[in-house]
Amino acid sequence: MTRFFVPPSSAPFWSVLTPKVMGVAIARYDFSSRDTRELSLQEGDVVKIYTKTGANGWWRGEVNGRVGWFPSTYVEEGEE
Repeated sequence: MTRFFVPPSSAPFWSVLTPKVMGVAIARYDFSSRDTRELSLQEGDVVKIYTKTGANGWWRGEVNGRVGWFPSTYVEEGEE
């Protein structure tokens, strides 16, 4: 029987759990979430963008430690 040695990952464990940030955006308008999957926004919030592949213009991101989907039309992409 052949055994394979798999070296441990050199990446810290939290890097596997943390989504990659694609960019940032600023909330142009307030948005109130309607369920737990959505992300509420307040005008001026800085949103970390994780994915832009949501249906009908919904993006996934994070604000103040909260993660969820939000309408892309409510934000303006900015520089990090």
